[in-house]
Amino acid sequence: MSASRILGAVFGANTGVMRMALDGLTDEDLTKRPSDQTNPIGWLLWHNARVEDGIISSLMDEPQVWISGGWHAKFGMEAEPQNMGVGHTPDQVAALKPTLETL
Repeated sequence: MSASRILGAVFGANTGVMRMALDGLTDEDLTKRPSDQTNPIGWLLWHNARVEDGIISSLMDEPQVWISGGWHAKFGMEAEPQNMGVGHTPDQVAALKPTLETL
């Protein structure tokens, strides 16, 4: 099996899991933190999508959809390709307000 088929299968399965995780949630649920030591599900799903976008764009030598598709603006963020949530402070995590529609 080729690397592109493996990645397609992995990312496809990942998308299915993300959709299941969102099923039945509200926009408010996306920003709830189970404890002060955890990130909310909306941030986790955003982070996951950002990492996928970074991997795919790098492999294809194409711009990230985060920027080329204007997704950064939909999330009220700057067009920074390196901003995938790695190293975010608790304040940065709390500032992200995803919606079911944007995710």
